[in-house]
Amino acid sequence: MATFNPLKITDLRKDENRVLAFISKAENGDTFATVSKGDVIIDKKEIYKVKLFMTADGGKLPKSGTKEVVKTNKGNLTIPKDFLKTGDFGGRGQGSGTSAETMALNYFNKNLNDLLQKEKVSHIKLKINGRTINCAAMVKTEGKYQGREPKSDMTIINQYGVPQAYISHKAGRTAKDYQQYGGLSYKQYDNNKDIKSFMQAVSELHPNGLSSGQTYYRDVTDKKLVFEAMYGPLYSSKKPSISNVDEFHLGNMNLKKRGQYYTIESYHKGTNGDLPTGQFKAVFFIRYQGNRGDARAAGLSVKNARVGIFPLAKISGTSKKI
Repeated sequence: MATFNPLKITDLRKDENRVLAFISKAENGDTFATVSKGDVIIDKKEIYKVKLFMTADGGKLPKSGTKEVVKTNKGNLTIPKDFLKTGDFGGRGQGSGTSAETMALNYFNKNLNDLLQKEKVSHIKLKINGRTINCAAMVKTEGKYQGREPKSDMTIINQYGVPQAYISHKAGRTAKDYQQYGGLSYKQYDNNKDIKSFMQAVSELHPNGLSSGQTYYRDVTDKKLVFEAMYGPLYSSKKPSISNVDEFHLGNMNLKKRGQYYTIESYHKGTNGDLPTGQFKAVFFIRYQGNRGDARAAGLSVKNARVGIFPLAKISGTSKKI
């Protein structure tokens, strides 16, 4: 059984879907796991108070450093510290890996379905990556690439269920919320000189592998590598697919009307071929990860490490540039 940490206000502020999940659970009378009271149900008379607290910052998030006492079936408890960070709120228990994706899908489809019912149509015209498609729903992407999960997380289908476009999605609001843009273990990178150079530099510094707290990075100067990390390993094919996505999005995806068609907007988006800049700039990044495996890329390996292409925002003050 998974062991969850106490919920923090920063956990809720990281992704508005976590806020929506908390409100929904309270409204539906679902149970919440707590630090010391086991499973509890928030009193229905407290729902309005919960909503006000959870959306005090701009109508979407709770304010930093705040708390709220609510009545439950087991007495008064304080949000957030008395509640546990279960999978609904970004915890790493069973199902948490798909929770954020599922919530983002549900959020998009609910808004889309409301729009379809209002306009009494089976689909909308959606402009994405330079073309206009019929959008009837967004579904979880199916398929693999070289035995791994595809770059695409979500697929837009038309009214006949035929795939039309592909989306890479990350939960959160800032560049720091990305885990990585892409891995470096694909076969096509076995002889890549830039990846090999980076791996060799780390290996020479640490022939026995990384130790706790050690991280290194280097700018990625090869634009093709950046595009493949951002949009998928088949970026050069120029054909949209599960391994060459049309757009990437950070946070909830909303539909915006633009004349005769709609576009998808989020906290941060990129259309196939857009180069990330600022805190989203792409860098090679390798970090210690204990005994969970070795970093392998371009025919080389570094023990006790994970390597990939990450946004610059993931670099800490102790990271060293090599």
